[in-house]
Amino acid sequence: MAVRPTPRSMMVCEDVVPDATNRNRLSLLRVVHAIKPKVGVEYPLTHPQLCAFAQLTEGRGTGQMRVEVRHADMDEVVYRSPTVEVKFPGNDPLTIHGVYFRFLKIQFPSPGLYWIQLWYDDSLLIQNPVVLRP
Repeated sequence: MAVRPTPRSMMVCEDVVPDATNRNRLSLLRVVHAIKPKVGVEYPLTHPQLCAFAQLTEGRGTGQMRVEVRHADMDEVVYRSPTVEVKFPGNDPLTIHGVYFRFLKIQFPSPGLYWIQLWYDDSLLIQNPVVLRP
């Protein structure tokens, strides 16, 4: 029986790097809460790479997961990751599972508030704001 996971946290960063000796250990590089274009760079802005890392608990069974980047003012999705199947092994609801998504060359059409959203079986689990500065 599949049970929807409960999000404990989510961070947006520029990269997630697995430890070379222990794949269960990850390093989050350059946490992102705002992005300001370099001088002379105009919108639409293409950001080379972002990652979303989430810690989930209470999940059991298998479900479909994806990340969306949504422009808050326009309520428009500017990026949608491929959907991946996620399996929560074991039967211990207290186990914390880490998942991350890497997305390349995201195009932000204008400055403003964007939501980085984690979806599970077409249901929003958690979202974090990222502000694109003028």
